[in-house]
Amino acid sequence: MVKLCTYLQSRSRTDRFMHEVTKLGAIGCFETSYFADYQEHRLGSMMSGWTPIFGVAQTPPKRVVGPQGSKSVIWESPHWMIRTTSTEASTTTGGGDEDELFEQGDVTFVLVSSALVLLMIPGVGFFYSGLTRAMSALSLILISFWSVALVSLQWFLIGYSLTFSAGGSAFIGNFDHLFLFGVHPAPVAPHLPGQLFVLYQAMFAAITPALIFGAAAERFRFLPATIFIPLWTTLIYDPLAYWAWNPHGWGAVLGGLDFAGGTPVHISSGAAALAYALVLGKRNQKGHPIPHSMSHVLLGTTLLWVGWFGFNGGSALSASSQAVAATLATHLSACAGAVTGLLLSYCRTRTYSGLGLCSGAVAGLVAITPAAGFVSPASSLLFGVVGATVCHVAVRLVQKFCCDDALEVFGNHGVGGIVGNLMTGVFAEKRLGAPDGGGLDGNWDQCWKQLADTVAGFCWSFVMTLLLLLLINIIPGMRVRMSEGAERVGPDLAEHGERCYEWTSSEDRKTGHEVWQPTNLRPFPPALEFGKGGNPYVSNANKYEPGRQFDYEAQLQQAHHCEGATQPRSVKFTESSHHL
Repeated sequence: MVKLCTYLQSRSRTDRFMHEVTKLGAIGCFETSYFADYQEHRLGSMMSGWTPIFGVAQTPPKRVVGPQGSKSVIWESPHWMIRTTSTEASTTTGGGDEDELFEQGDVTFVLVSSALVLLMIPGVGFFYSGLTRAMSALSLILISFWSVALVSLQWFLIGYSLTFSAGGSAFIGNFDHLFLFGVHPAPVAPHLPGQLFVLYQAMFAAITPALIFGAAAERFRFLPATIFIPLWTTLIYDPLAYWAWNPHGWGAVLGGLDFAGGTPVHISSGAAALAYALVLGKRNQKGHPIPHSMSHVLLGTTLLWVGWFGFNGGSALSASSQAVAATLATHLSACAGAVTGLLLSYCRTRTYSGLGLCSGAVAGLVAITPAAGFVSPASSLLFGVVGATVCHVAVRLVQKFCCDDALEVFGNHGVGGIVGNLMTGVFAEKRLGAPDGGGLDGNWDQCWKQLADTVAGFCWSFVMTLLLLLLINIIPGMRVRMSEGAERVGPDLAEHGERCYEWTSSEDRKTGHEVWQPTNLRPFPPALEFGKGGNPYVSNANKYEPGRQFDYEAQLQQAHHCEGATQPRSVKFTESSHHL
């Protein structure tokens, strides 16, 4: 927080402050010893009848009554902006008086940032879908959109209240704002409309569960995942976000620095992904599948990169110099990570891998998240290089010794978040907004605070996710992993009865993708794995013998000779053109 004396350093800002004061005919002042002469000479004639109001950082807004019964509202923001409304303004209709209380530039900036963070969620879906086999591509895009719907409702019902209520213990908030009842500007963002802050933070809550399912790709069931998402958000994400971002949370009281979600988003999703992969076990196919669509991977990376500007830059919660610094640091770290990832991939495979570039860029973005608004541009380059390097090594180690983390969620998000958190304790600078600075300012105690926040967040997410999955798994009909037959068919057909692509050629076999082509391509509604009935795709695949070799060309020809109603228009047109 910056005191009013800092806000009034420039002449333009001083004039703007005076314009607001003279326009409304009332003034409230904060404790500013540096501007004693300024108050005495320029504001002295307007101070009669007023008692100075002293502001305290990170406290709720206060309302006081000024001369002639006019209302004065004091908002404590990163700029300590003072806004007042007269009696006439307060009696008007249409919400005009409320608009006077907020900085319209900040409101617009956070609105755009909310849209950018929302854009990241389909980016996660496309990124994940491209990394898997074709038979699983649709399921990962759908689970990302499903996460937005479920978590947004949970956030409206209870999530926001548990995370950002004004009261509460050091561990979790209370139920003051159930169904968003009585939502007002939060203590951490008093210069923004309360509903806007709810919307922006809902995007953070929505993207976090979507990240987890990359580790469970190709074998998680949709129905148990539907139960898992809102429960996980309530039991794991909400407490972690409360610790880090609510002024009453123990992490904030301790002094931990987390600018945009190193612990609540990345470490929590990485630890949960590790637990999910352990519960599900390894996939049935041998080897690590080759990404079926690098175009999806590049598209997802682009959406993530652009959206991360709103993720990190928007976390300044104002159109300020700190937002600019956070956005620049985000971009530079991503660039350094992309270059590092490409070079590491070349050293290992002697190819200039697009996947290496994308993975390095994401690792750099993850690493800079907790530090974006607290570090210099030069430090952000180091975040990208170190983050991409450590994540590259961690991914290889997890693949070799640990579990089947299908899309390397723990290696990139979990490890990247840990690296970013710990480096923040070293490179955070007081001049850039860190309250006490970090190691560069001689405050090496900050490293221990970052370590405590990291360990607590990882352990809470891993243990609670493990217990939650085991509990869901023992509920009848809620087995978290698909059957063996469903895995052979792939979740797109087995769970959703749809596919990303209408036809699959024999080229999939050459690229390492074992594709099960059912002879009847007419879609069937998927059925649960218990009770009567069943999905024909699954029942056919259950007869599959692992050692049997399929004639893929014969299957493709048989598929093309199905009745005309089952063929897409594009296939009919292609065949007609061929005959002509």
